[in-house]
Amino acid sequence: MTPFKTEKFLNAFLGFVCVAFALALQIQVTLFQSPDYLGLRLSLADLLLLPAALITATLLLMRTAQWPHWPMKGPYLWIAGLSLVLIAAFAHTYFVYGEISRWALVNKVFGWFVLMGLFSLGGWIATNAQEKHIACFFRTLISFATVVLVIQAIAMMFSLHPSLPGAWLFLDIKYPIDGLMANRNAYAFFFLAVFAFTTIDALSLRNILPRGLVNFLYFLLPFFIVFNGSRATVLTLALMLPVIFVLRRRHWRRMATLLLAALIGASVLAVASHDRTNKLSIFHERYFEIFGEVASTEKVPSIDKMQESVAYVGDKQRLVILGDAMDMVRKNPFFGSGLGSAMLEQKAEHGKTINLIDCTPLWLLVETGLVGLLIFAAFFLKVVSTLIRQLKYDDVFAANIRLSILMVILGFSVMCLLHELTYARHLWFLLGMALCLPSKTRPAV
Repeated sequence: MTPFKTEKFLNAFLGFVCVAFALALQIQVTLFQSPDYLGLRLSLADLLLLPAALITATLLLMRTAQWPHWPMKGPYLWIAGLSLVLIAAFAHTYFVYGEISRWALVNKVFGWFVLMGLFSLGGWIATNAQEKHIACFFRTLISFATVVLVIQAIAMMFSLHPSLPGAWLFLDIKYPIDGLMANRNAYAFFFLAVFAFTTIDALSLRNILPRGLVNFLYFLLPFFIVFNGSRATVLTLALMLPVIFVLRRRHWRRMATLLLAALIGASVLAVASHDRTNKLSIFHERYFEIFGEVASTEKVPSIDKMQESVAYVGDKQRLVILGDAMDMVRKNPFFGSGLGSAMLEQKAEHGKTINLIDCTPLWLLVETGLVGLLIFAAFFLKVVSTLIRQLKYDDVFAANIRLSILMVILGFSVMCLLHELTYARHLWFLLGMALCLPSKTRPAV
């Protein structure tokens, strides 16, 4: 190819990959499902990563594209160090339990390298893309998320009123809302990123998104909170949105418009569901009772006592897992019990696998030990400090994106205390993009 044609191909590929991954990061697919196997659940982004990586490698070898410009020192040493932690923890499982966890091999080891591929791809796109490509990515991401949320919200309304005409069309869409991600907590964390970006974009002097779209998303916010039913999302939004409003407090009129849109949405939802709240778990008192136990004015109750007093089945299960996890930490505090060991321990103690440890720091502490937890924490602290340092030199476009990802990290820091979220593809893709985004984005040629 001539230089002109290769440059044209690079721009076309960047446009395609931005649109493709804006959609794919929101879609889960299940492969190899059978009557006796639940199947392998993947993000569509996982399947697109290999062809995207091959084309990217070709462009790098042809010197048509640039390698990612990482602003932090030793990015590949960080990736290698984090990878070594997980590989060593996977091998350690054999020495502790005499067996390895195939689940951990697929989901944690292979899955980790997929996440690092998405992290690197996000960095490569930000380094080589023009401003129009990045803007296209966020417009596509949020527009598609809005369409999916509207469909799900309509379906949930019909589920509350099944006698309405046309309700039968939505019978296959079940409560709670989980979008196309097949997991409501993954979907909730994804929407934290959506609302972080839309809010910061709206409270800016320069907007990527149409104001009508942002207002409409805020109108839908109460529907999302109630129909998704994630307690962690309620708590995280209650922290994240006020932080954004304080940072952008000069735009109080626009802020008032957003809050008014959310109030109108809440009013419509209240009218439509006022006699159907018994069907929505978020309105059940027992759904939040565990927080009352933890926040007791007395000393924190024991796990056994909490199991007796908590009625919600999901929380009882979490407390069983928490008790096992604390025992495992006492046995192997520094290097952990190995990847997948929590599920092996559950099988040994209770005769069956219960579930994952629903807390990212605790999962890292149990399975990779204090050493692994500190290395992961150091990496995220390094990313945060780098992003904050870059903000000083950013134009408005870059600052909006960088600040949005900082808010996503804040949301992750809160929500990961109640869920295991390291697998979230959009987190790593956006981290790579935010780190490598130039402070002065390139206009279209």
